[in-house]
Amino acid sequence: MRGWLNAKPDLQFAEKCHDICQTYRLAPERAAAGIPTFSIDEMTGIQALERIAPTLPVMPGCVERREFEYTRHGTCTLIASFNNETMAKPFRWTYQANPLTV
Repeated sequence: MRGWLNAKPDLQFAEKCHDICQTYRLAPERAAAGIPTFSIDEMTGIQALERIAPTLPVMPGCVERREFEYTRHGTCTLIASFNNETMAKPFRWTYQANPLTV
C-alpha cells in the first residue's frame, strides 16, 4: 500500500538520469566548441525571519541559547546558476515582502 505522499515511480527515470549525466560529462568538450553548460536551481518560499531577542553567547559549562520566537519579514526566492566551464556561481536573489497582500 502506498500513501498519498509517496511519489509515483518515474518509468523514464533511468533515461532522464543518463541524459543529464551525459550533458555534464560532455560539458568540457562543448565548452571547447563555445557551447556553455549551466546548472540552474530555484528554491522558493524561503522565509525571511528575524529573532526577537539576540542569541546569548556561549558561557563556560553552558550551550548557546537562542530565542525561539521570531518576526516574519515575508519570503525570498533564491535562483542559483553554475557555469560548468568557468566554475562561476552567479545568482539572483529576489525578495517579496508581503506575498499574501493583493
